[in-house]
Amino acid sequence: MRTISVHTSKYAEVYYNPGEKLLLMNWNITTEEMTDEEYRQLVSELTGLLIKEANEKEYQFQKYLLDNRFFLYVIPEETQRWQKDHIFNKLIKMGGRRIAVVMSEAYLSQHFIEQTFRESQEVHLITQYFHDPAQAHSWLLSE
Repeated sequence: MRTISVHTSKYAEVYYNPGEKLLLMNWNITTEEMTDEEYRQLVSELTGLLIKEANEKEYQFQKYLLDNRFFLYVIPEETQRWQKDHIFNKLIKMGGRRIAVVMSEAYLSQHFIEQTFRESQEVHLITQYFHDPAQAHSWLLSE
């Protein structure tokens, strides 16, 4: 899978695969230390960057693979609503349709991730959950 590095930080790495029109986000274990402000800032900056690249026709993605195996930040309910209103809607407008989520082993973190994505169902993102990144990738490409 040929990928282009989009973003690297203390908390996450993001890659784009143009052949598959796929955006891959790998969360790092350092998310355990993440604050709500840092989380919002990171997803806002990434969304802004992706919108810019999509508008310039650099990135034309339709699928998202979120590897949350090391995502340990617990997303507050208020931030879940904020993400639905300010992030998911924008991703859909850019052409995003399907999200494969590789689940975290941390129960509380995973619970809040699933709750956040249940909110996304209201904005028509098709979401599936997996334990294996290869299965998640295969599901995204099966469309």
